Amino acid sequence: MTKLEDNSRVDWECLQGDEQWVGTSFVFDLEEREGKTVLRFLHGNWREATDVYASCNYHWGCYLRSLKLHCETGTGHPFKAE
Repeated sequence: MTKLEDNSRVDWECLQGDEQWVGTSFVFDLEEREGKTVLRFLHGNWREATDVYASCNYHWGCYLRSLKLHCETGTGHPFKAE
């Protein structure tokens, strides 16, 4: 974790894992708006826009949609582990 602001922001830096992820950053910005929480997410600092980048972009969208559904309805659509 590289930054933490109570109830508003968390920043991470990837130190290990897939070689294309190492050195990338993850930012979770939270904002209260009209009694609801808005989440802005960024997976940044990629060295280049590769197929892995494109795949991650798609999958992060799926995960965040599942999180939204879970928060709103109690049921999300988690990744199906085999």
